[in-house]
Formats: sequence, C-alpha cells, structure tokens
Amino acid sequence: MEAEFSCGTVLISFGAVLGVASPVQILIMILFEMVFYKLNAWILLSIFSVSDIGGSMVIHAFGAYFGLAVARCLFKRGHIDNPAEGGEYHSDIFSLVGTVFLWIFWPSFNSMPGGDNDPGRYLAVMNTYLALCGACMMTYATSIWATPHRRITMEHVQNATLAGGVAMGSAASMPVTPFGALIIGAAAGVVSTCGYSFIKPALANAINLHDTCGIHNLHGMPAILGAIASVVVCAAGYHTSDFATGTEMANYQLAGLACTLGISLVGGTITGMIMNIPLWEQLELEEYFEDGKYWEMEVYQVPVEHEKQ
Repeated sequence: MEAEFSCGTVLISFGAVLGVASPVQILIMILFEMVFYKLNAWILLSIFSVSDIGGSMVIHAFGAYFGLAVARCLFKRGHIDNPAEGGEYHSDIFSLVGTVFLWIFWPSFNSMPGGDNDPGRYLAVMNTYLALCGACMMTYATSIWATPHRRITMEHVQNATLAGGVAMGSAASMPVTPFGALIIGAAAGVVSTCGYSFIKPALANAINLHDTCGIHNLHGMPAILGAIASVVVCAAGYHTSDFATGTEMANYQLAGLACTLGISLVGGTITGMIMNIPLWEQLELEEYFEDGKYWEMEVYQVPVEHEKQ
C-alpha cells in the first residue's frame, strides 16, 4: 500500500514536467522526491497525527507542488505555446477510459488505509462516491460556462470530474454528512474546471509556470480545499483519540497543510536545480513534447501514384 501511494505521488509530479524533462532527469527527480515525500509523511502522520486517510495532503498536495516547483526550475523561454503539446481528438476520447477507471476505484484508494473494522473506512467509501458525483455534475456545468461558445471541453471532463476524490481525501473518514460530501465535491469540480480555463494560463503568463498536465488544477487546489474542509470539520467539534478537543486537531490539520506546502516547494526547488546541472541529459527546446527522440515512430509513406500526381 505504501508503495502504491509513493508511486502515485511521483506520477502526480511527473505530470508537471511531462515532455520537457529527459528520462535521466526524471529518474533524478524520483530519487530526491522519495526522500522529501517520506520526510513529510513521517512528520504529518507520526508527529502531527493528522487525519489524511485519502492523502489529500500527503500525496496530492505534496506531489502537485513538488512537481510545480521542479517545472518552474526547468522553464525555458518559448515552450509554453509549443504546438506539439496539444492532444488530438481521438486520443482525448480514448483517455476517458482512464478517467472512468479512476472514478470507479477512487473510493477504494481513499479508504484503503482504514482497518477492516474501522467505521471511518466505510465513511470514506460513501463520502468519496458522493464527492465524485458532486464534482462530476459541477464540472459539466462549469465547463459550459467557462468555455467559449458554451460547449463542454474534453480536458475538463478528463480531469475535473475526479477532483472530488482528491478533495475528499483528508475528511473522508470524518462525519461530514452526505450533504457536506456533495458540497466538497461540487466545490472541487468548480475550482478544478476554472483552474484549467483561467488559472493555468494566468500562472504561465505571470510567473512562467508551465504545467503540462494541469496537476495544479486536479491535485493541487482540490487537495488544499480538502485540507481546509478537514480543518472546518474539526473546528466544529470532531476529533480523534489523539487530541483532546476539535480545535486542537484543527490546528494540527492546518499545520500539516503548511508543512506539506513548505517541504514540497523547497524540496522541488532543490531537486529542480540539481536536474538543471549540465552533467545530465537535457532536452533542447525543439525536442520538447516530441516522442521521436526516444520512441520509434511510424512514418507515413506517400503512395507512388499520388506522388506522381
């Protein structure tokens, strides 16, 4: 289980540098990220005793902001508007298969750390499904509003429909009530969709932050929303046996979020600077988002009769 969570963290960070980092640089990122990831997880779970059964802070927030810090360090002028970055319509449709699998199995992911007889495990399954439903409904509604010509965007459907599962990670085992789970998921769907439409291009223009797969929109902001939701629930009175009052637990939940953001950003910056050392293989600007450097590509041959014509 811990191996799966570790791989998930790396996979999230990989989405920020996809197409702009060489395989050697990615291997270096993985090696350093695991050290910072385990340090952050140890502080949050062993020292702060935060409630984060689905990993909103430990997995999603950490992986997202670590990857974004690395991406900022790897930035080169001119690669934000690269025409090779975009996907094709048939590949966008095919990728929905992955979205469906994630949507179905996200409750299992969020509830897995719970014990067999732990009531919080069953709460996590129910809350996650409801949050996913809320995110799915609001993704379609927000996509129509945020897109020119009032049409649904495939990028939003692929990603923002899953934001409810991310946002439900910290408070999944808490008694947020079905209504609360729907609200958390709906808010995550709105935030994630607006992130793809407005926040992602704004960050690219303002601070030269290039986020290939939009991990800030699917994992970063919904994870922060989920952590804040857990703080609100604890402040309302909920607490585990590790804490005397809900207010005390709420403070530790907030400290866990701050610790995650600090370690991920600092660790990602250090890792990005190491990846920029000329000793490692690096991609040139014209090689960004191109598969031909590492993969054998099928070359279309023009028929002879067409060539003569």
